[in-house]
Amino acid sequence: HTHAGPVIVNVVEGELTFVDSEGCVEREYPAGTAFVDLGHGHVHNAFNPTAGPTVLVATFFEAPESGPLVIPAEAPADCEI
Repeated sequence: HTHAGPVIVNVVEGELTFVDSEGCVEREYPAGTAFVDLGHGHVHNAFNPTAGPTVLVATFFEAPESGPLVIPAEAPADCEI
């Protein structure tokens, strides 16, 4: 998926794995870390790799006034995200 604009993600509890479609790179973000998703068509996925809960705060920039915050997108053929 992608987003209309950038998203700042703060992981408050647990862990989040972010998978970037460019190079199919996985990055782990434990509690107390943050990252910026570029949005604007930057395709990625994110998931909780553990059995425990993940709590995060996501701040969306350029979010649409109405409609979804997540825009479905196809992953590149050489990357399963």
